[in-house]
Amino acid sequence: GLISGAGIAVDGTLTGVYTAGLTTGTVTIQAVVRSVTDSSILQSSTTTIDLVLPATQGDASKVQSILLTANPSSVLPGFVNTADIKAIALDANGAVLSNLTFEFSVLGGSASNGAVDPSAPPSSGVATAKYYAGTNTGVVTIMARVGSVTATTTIIVSNNAANADQA
Repeated sequence: GLISGAGIAVDGTLTGVYTAGLTTGTVTIQAVVRSVTDSSILQSSTTTIDLVLPATQGDASKVQSILLTANPSSVLPGFVNTADIKAIALDANGAVLSNLTFEFSVLGGSASNGAVDPSAPPSSGVATAKYYAGTNTGVVTIMARVGSVTATTTIIVSNNAANADQA
């Protein structure tokens, strides 16, 4: 790393900017106050910084299956009525995979069937999205995709939906 821009302010404080290098690990930064007459150390202080890699995109090639759910499973028609969509990507051993980008869609493609608004990619392994009911009634299929792996779930859009309290 490199410390740059060090300068003394009017109040006697010393400031600078540490720019990390390309390696991870612990960096120790030491500030030393020396005498102007004989360069002896008058005061010294150290601090440490742990340099880590940022979260990275998960490996979509490890995804073997996706668990996909909708809650509630039935809604009234109309864009104000919603269902929460959750997707979890699993590897061949059933372990949850993190930092993956999920794509959500309503199969059929018509705005009358509703729309899915995804959240940010999950770091904990659970992706969430919201389904907004369209004006059409019937069974709507929601699809989640990570890489080449897909899963579907269905939501019933009905005037007699079990969750009529959403209207």
